[in-house]
Amino acid sequence: MNEPRQQCAHCGTLNTTGAALCVNCHMPLTAYGGQVTGLETASTGRLAERVQALIHRPPVIYWAAGFNLFIALFWPVAALIRTFISRPQVNEEGTNYIVAALGAMGPVFATVLLLPLALLLLAVAWGIGTQQPWAWRANIAVLAGFALFMLTRVGTAPISLVWLAVAGVIAFFWLQPRTRAWFALD
Repeated sequence: MNEPRQQCAHCGTLNTTGAALCVNCHMPLTAYGGQVTGLETASTGRLAERVQALIHRPPVIYWAAGFNLFIALFWPVAALIRTFISRPQVNEEGTNYIVAALGAMGPVFATVLLLPLALLLLAVAWGIGTQQPWAWRANIAVLAGFALFMLTRVGTAPISLVWLAVAGVIAFFWLQPRTRAWFALD
């Protein structure tokens, strides 16, 4: 009697149709193992659709990575340089040595705070460019933190409104389903 057989995709052994596991290698003979007919075209179609969506980066990826690089270089790093340049110096008479000594601690504290912040922003920019799923969430945190910081400065620096708008536009496009899908978060 010629019974229908099903070939194992892993080892090639012929098994009885309807068997759950291969008699030789014990691999599943189910949709999980790629053996169910009729579903292959549907899964292949979804895979091809997903690959096609991932071929082209959404433009917001470039904007967000550039924004993080710009902020890392021109906010913490520039503030750190300004702190070192503007530190108090001992005057010619030597009467302000305590002020100069205490003022020298400012750059140390600024380095301890701002250097890790700059490195964090650079890491997020790298994660965005290399399609790391954690970078999608990290960039939301960066945009929210930046927006909160800019909101505190709106009264003193009108340019803060422009920066707030830039962060808002990036956040709007960042939260779009296409961007989430590019990071494989859908």
